[in-house]
Amino acid sequence: MLEEQIDRLVVLAVAKEDSTIVVDFNEINENLERRISVFVDMFGSKEALEDTMNMSIKEIKAEYWNEIKNMIYIEK
Repeated sequence: MLEEQIDRLVVLAVAKEDSTIVVDFNEINENLERRISVFVDMFGSKEALEDTMNMSIKEIKAEYWNEIKNMIYIEK
């Protein structure tokens, strides 16, 4: 598991340095919206998701923005 995390961080560092890899706002936002939609479906409603995470949807998006951005970099 530690090796996997290290590998991800190395790939992320190289991807961010690579000028041919571009991750834009809309791409991050669309991915984040899809993921939140999946979570809403799992929990039954936006309110149930917010209650479970003890955060508003806006706070959830802010919390996971960089994680989603990094995941897209790694995927590319």
